[in-house]
Amino acid sequence: YVVAEGVVNAASYRAGISPGSLATIFGVNLAAGKTATARFPWPETLAGVAVTLNGKPAPLIYVSDPQINLLVPASLAEGTADLVVSTALGISSTVRIPVAGVSPGIFFDPTTNLGAVRVAGDFVEIYATGLGPVRADGGLYQTELSPQVFIGGMTAGEVTYSGLAPGWLGVYQVNARVPAGVPSGTQTLWLTIGGQRSNEVRVRLQ
Repeated sequence: YVVAEGVVNAASYRAGISPGSLATIFGVNLAAGKTATARFPWPETLAGVAVTLNGKPAPLIYVSDPQINLLVPASLAEGTADLVVSTALGISSTVRIPVAGVSPGIFFDPTTNLGAVRVAGDFVEIYATGLGPVRADGGLYQTELSPQVFIGGMTAGEVTYSGLAPGWLGVYQVNARVPAGVPSGTQTLWLTIGGQRSNEVRVRLQ
């Protein structure tokens, strides 16, 4: 059993998805009692569970009765999508969910609210999802849209990379310079892309 409000960004847990992003489905009896985690590259069927969006199979990362983690197909069109979950016990009712061009979310630890952010000198590496379409550039895949990063309420001076984390799908990496004047210690961090703002996380600056 799943409802539209239970289909969320896998990083921010906000409702809504975007092509090429990681998403989470919260519901009841989603996996016929099974629990399984897949290794990358993720399969389209895991422990007898399959998810389709407008009839397109979605690669599955994790399945259990209350939760499914998946990769939204990059070819999914903006607008709305019909989501169906199939298990050994049957097929769910169709749920229609909104699909946006971008749905930025930064991964974080819910117990500390510290973001998935690596601090390296004057730069931060931010790990997120939902940053939209990418284009090949050498051996990397850079986002077509350019994000802005905010740390401690100040705009980062320079974004040196925004694209898929090397070797991954659905996980994006944004490298940005820490704004001059931001004090050390714990600060808030968020980003915007395509007119959409991500969730806020905390980062500990050196």
